Amino acid sequence: MRKTSLTVLVLALGVFGIITTEMGMVGVLPQVSAELGVTPSAAGWLVGVFALVIAVSGPFTTLLASGIDRKKVLAAAIAVFAVSNAVYALTTQYEVMLAFRVVPALFHPVFFAVALATAARLVPAGDATRATATVFGGVTVGFAFGVPLTSYLAEHVSLASAFWFGALVNLIAFLGILRFVPSMPVGQRVSYGAQLSVLKQSKMWLTITSVVLVFAAMFSVYGYFAEYLGQVTHMDGTWVSAMLMARSASS
Repeated sequence: MRKTSLTVLVLALGVFGIITTEMGMVGVLPQVSAELGVTPSAAGWLVGVFALVIAVSGPFTTLLASGIDRKKVLAAAIAVFAVSNAVYALTTQYEVMLAFRVVPALFHPVFFAVALATAARLVPAGDATRATATVFGGVTVGFAFGVPLTSYLAEHVSLASAFWFGALVNLIAFLGILRFVPSMPVGQRVSYGAQLSVLKQSKMWLTITSVVLVFAAMFSVYGYFAEYLGQVTHMDGTWVSAMLMARSASS
């Protein structure tokens, strides 16, 4: 039971690392814009393209990964996030950073889907809801602490240190997955056609449309939140970090 609990916590840490990588960019866009010598609108694409790739590719990458051992999928996905953060820390080229926003975005929905399914499978049926809630709690912690901390490090230490923090978190999660997640090969594989049949349901398309609209509204505002606070309200990095934390807590 103790090992199972550690496994669930490792998966939650992986979710935290992924959210910190995905949304941490929001808090450092002013520094990225200055460091890479690009306009704020161009830097904003580092957030927008991540969300766009997830929306377009998510159903298909998850489908393609459905027949692979879950441990291998989790380890590969989180390793991509660790490497991508290292690239952010080392590169001075906007095009390189943009490319390595696209690559991890392809693995983002795969990790989430597999991590939640794995957590539910590892525990008794009665504890499945608690296990999945614990894993999904990594999202809340990522927004509440990962994003503001990334912003704080970029302002008070260096932009590279903020990205190295993300790399370290994902690396620890990667090692934890190798150590604690058991091999979980797929037993009875469901055909692609059977999985895609869910798209025939009108309620599914209503849900998809609603989610797209909600997240489009959120990213269009939140993506430039740090830039707005710095340029319009003239807040320094400490206040920007505090406002990001307050915003996440209010959500």
